Amino acid sequence: MERRNGDYLSVNHHITNLLLTFVLLSTNNFSGTIADEPEPPTKVSIGVILEGTVESDSQIVQLAFEQVNQESSVLPSSEFHFISRTLTSVDPFEAVKIACFMLESNVTAILSSTSCKTSLALQSFADNVGIPHLMAPLERCTLQNPGGLTMSITPNPSHISQATFDLTSELPLWENCSIFYDSEGAYRTVEEVLHLAVVTPYANSKPNSPLVRLFRLDSNETDNTASIIRALHVAKDTGIKNFLVLCNMATSMRLVMQAALFGMTVRDYRWIVTSQEWKDVLLTPEDERGINETRDFLRGTKFFNGTTGILALCKQNVTIPQKNKKFQKAWLTLNPGMKETFANNETSISIDTLMDINYHGAYMYDAVWTLAHAIHDVIKKRKYQEPQFPSCMETLLEEELPWNRGNRIRRAISKVNNMYGLLGRVRFDDAGYNSEYNLDILSVESRNNLTTSWRIGTWNTTDHLHLLQTPFTKSFRKINKTYTIVTIEEAPFVSLDNTTNGPKFSGFCIDMLEYIADELDFKYKLYVVKDAKYGGQDPDGTWNGLVGDVYYGKADMAVAGMIINSHREEVVDFTKPYMNYGVGILMRNPNEKANPFAFLEPLDITVWGCVSAALVIVGFLIFILDRLSPYSLYGRSGGEPAYDEFDLKNSMWFAFASCMQQGGDSTPISMSGRILSAFWWFFALIITATYTANLAAFLTVTRMENPIRSLDDLARQSVVTYGTIANSSLHRFFEQRKEESPYDLMWTYMNNPDVDPWVETADEGYTRVKNEKYAFFWDAPILDYIKQTECDLMTVGKPFNLKGYGIATPQDVPYTDDISMVILKMQEKGILEAYRKRWFLKESECTEEQKSDANTKADAIQLQTIGGAFYVLMMGGVLAFVAVFIEHVWHKPSFYRTKKKELKGRRDRDWAEKLQGARNNGMITESGSSKQLMNDNDPMSLQPLRSNPWNVAESSC
Repeated sequence: MERRNGDYLSVNHHITNLLLTFVLLSTNNFSGTIADEPEPPTKVSIGVILEGTVESDSQIVQLAFEQVNQESSVLPSSEFHFISRTLTSVDPFEAVKIACFMLESNVTAILSSTSCKTSLALQSFADNVGIPHLMAPLERCTLQNPGGLTMSITPNPSHISQATFDLTSELPLWENCSIFYDSEGAYRTVEEVLHLAVVTPYANSKPNSPLVRLFRLDSNETDNTASIIRALHVAKDTGIKNFLVLCNMATSMRLVMQAALFGMTVRDYRWIVTSQEWKDVLLTPEDERGINETRDFLRGTKFFNGTTGILALCKQNVTIPQKNKKFQKAWLTLNPGMKETFANNETSISIDTLMDINYHGAYMYDAVWTLAHAIHDVIKKRKYQEPQFPSCMETLLEEELPWNRGNRIRRAISKVNNMYGLLGRVRFDDAGYNSEYNLDILSVESRNNLTTSWRIGTWNTTDHLHLLQTPFTKSFRKINKTYTIVTIEEAPFVSLDNTTNGPKFSGFCIDMLEYIADELDFKYKLYVVKDAKYGGQDPDGTWNGLVGDVYYGKADMAVAGMIINSHREEVVDFTKPYMNYGVGILMRNPNEKANPFAFLEPLDITVWGCVSAALVIVGFLIFILDRLSPYSLYGRSGGEPAYDEFDLKNSMWFAFASCMQQGGDSTPISMSGRILSAFWWFFALIITATYTANLAAFLTVTRMENPIRSLDDLARQSVVTYGTIANSSLHRFFEQRKEESPYDLMWTYMNNPDVDPWVETADEGYTRVKNEKYAFFWDAPILDYIKQTECDLMTVGKPFNLKGYGIATPQDVPYTDDISMVILKMQEKGILEAYRKRWFLKESECTEEQKSDANTKADAIQLQTIGGAFYVLMMGGVLAFVAVFIEHVWHKPSFYRTKKKELKGRRDRDWAEKLQGARNNGMITESGSSKQLMNDNDPMSLQPLRSNPWNVAESSC
């Protein structure tokens, strides 16, 4: 297959060279020179080559050029002009001839929309003459020279091959299939899909060798019915019922309709159609769409009714900005029927899956804008030069390209990464393809002669396949019946009130069920299971409870708070989990125990010891630093006790007062003492704040005397009996885990004949917990709900055995996936969370003290937690002694003498003033000594020693 495709490209390449030689010999010569003027051009011309008779293509190209010229931000100083020629049929020779003559008008680039054969010829032409070429091929077509002057506004054709393989590899039994194709390009896709199946682990995972049948259909779009009928006859005889269609749109539609006539679109027949422009309206009969068709066509649609076996792959995802008027006008040009859609006042609209979209015209529109942005960037950088070519023959004979600016334009095109067009963002990869490609996977269904389709998945180049729904499954809307649903009463999932009008159900599951029924448009009747069990296997092998009713066909589904486990999955199917859960432990609330010394509990005993030791050490260090530092009070006083304010007693008092955030009588004045004091204050701040915060927690958290705070604590004691409902999923859980710790101890204890761990119902378990020393294992969400109404009950430890709740359905029914899809949507929209808050988090009837759990005990602060504060304090002590050392190094001896003289002079002055005052009052003797002349109790009459005390001459001083 690879060789055949390679021969095809080689032959096309040789044909293209022959066409170029012939065309170049038949053209007229013209000459020119390279323009050297870098100023913005007044006109930029683009050559446009179209193929076929699609009028909307030429209209959309003209509209795009008009909008570019009206846009002030793109090519503001230049007229964006185009020269258009249309080929009536596939004619590579004529296309090359037209492109060659377009050079006379000095076009800057060529934009083409042709068949692959014509496109290959234009690719060779562009590389030979050095002109940029942007193509939007009408069919699958690869770049002959990736990285050359030709680029593709359409994505890489290999993406459709990858998407097709990703989808088929996800589907069961698709290793055997029949593939229909109608062109060489489609055959190349077949080769790529089969190659992916060989090089990936997909083929090795299949037990049997794959069987693939290929059918080549006539490529004549107007009348290829005969080849289609022949192929379908053979395909039906092979017994293969999986079909992959790699054809153009018209052939794909004709093939599906003929298959409907053969009865090959119902029951277990499955089709995947990869035509991008899939038209569902063609599958709708005459009476519904108002157009004339043959009788066979109407017969075919009747056979097509009731099928879900067609999957339309590769419909590109399109979202239109509603406020972008130029996009609106462009889409209306391509699809006039969108007028009503744009009438809605919305921010953006998504294209209906049934709408016939001219994707090819949209690519042409985006290609025009891409060229405009690229040329604008070149002109903005003042690197644009107008092309002036010699004749085509002279161009090929030149050793160098006459216009060497083609690569510059090509690079500018490849850098257009932030432009958004009709089909989304435009971004090119290194090979030259548009790398932005998103596909919608559509499922087609017919009902009452009307075809509908909806998106069931997506595919993109980054994340590849993402399925939202299992393909080829029926929806609820196809089954007109009332569903019988079984449930079990257990609040808050399901509650039952017996009223005069009959039983009334409410709860979380009921709200969820009503939403699912509205979304899937079905009716239901609800009843309560008789044995009040969720479902387990009895000793005789039969199933009881909800699972039994679904398994034996009494109910179509079971909606309740039922756990998903592998044992139940053996007989029923489950939807996606609507809520996750764990197993909780319910116990009776113990009595509270008051502690008069609770103020000591915020800190661990080791912390208290370290703080006390730090207090003594810091006080002693302050005393030492005051003795060592020459700048302390002690140092400045010369070591006299009268000025020693930081003796050992005062140092200890300063440390204690600082720790209590009060402050002492005085503070150190030396640098070393202040450093140590600052770090001690920081340490005291951390300790005090930590103690205060943890004290608040200890005083507000209820302390329990119950020593059981976890599953391990419960397993390692024998005072409290524990158990669950007999023959339930939890019973089986403990039995299966009996070899693991701590479940081995628990299973041994629960099987002790002297204890009675099992109960028949959950209500019986709640009663035993309230009246006995009993711990009950059950679903944590339910236990959390119970303890809000039963204030003397509490939950212990963290939930274990985490699983999920699901809706049980019979095995292999089609509506299981539909319900799962609705559940996922409810989770994404937050609906299930709103239901959970409504039913599970209702206002509690208990006080804050009554709501406390056994594991709500605050922990004392350990030394490891607060050790950093001690490290800071140690660092402060080290720095303080470093500071003392520096003080001694830089301290000068003269400082001591100066300070001593100042102190001695100050003391002499003080004594002189005292003596002078005493002498003036007659209290100094002749010998200069003072004498106490009276006592405190003597009368106030004094006799002076001299007759004239104010006579200085008489004084001997």
